Amino acid sequence: MATPVKMPRLGESVAEGTVGNWLKNEGDLVERDESLAEIITDKINAELPSPVAGRLTKILVKVDETVPVGADIALIEENADVAASPPAEAAPGPDAAPVETPEQAEVPVMEQQTANTSAGNGARAATQQARPGRVGEEG
Repeated sequence: MATPVKMPRLGESVAEGTVGNWLKNEGDLVERDESLAEIITDKINAELPSPVAGRLTKILVKVDETVPVGADIALIEENADVAASPPAEAAPGPDAAPVETPEQAEVPVMEQQTANTSAGNGARAATQQARPGRVGEEG
């Protein structure tokens, strides 16, 4: 069942509000309390949070349209599958390239060694030295 998103009352004497901008599009998945739209009144401008998690199925009020407080401005379809779905995995960054050969998978593995320093107090300092190998491979 779809849950209506209503024009909020953003002040005691505020009787209507204007949708300044939709931050989500029809079909987008939204979390509870995620900003859906910017609401403009004569007293205040605010972002409207989603009352539920689900899919924004229908936008009923267009940008720059003014409606009374309490009017339905959008519909969100609540669905157990949508609300309980795990977050999507992040896409690889722009520097991530596909590995086409095993040689490309070789990366330097940091190895910790100790070396004497010339500090004169006999202290030892840790140094790191790169060694070619594969991730997860023990030396």
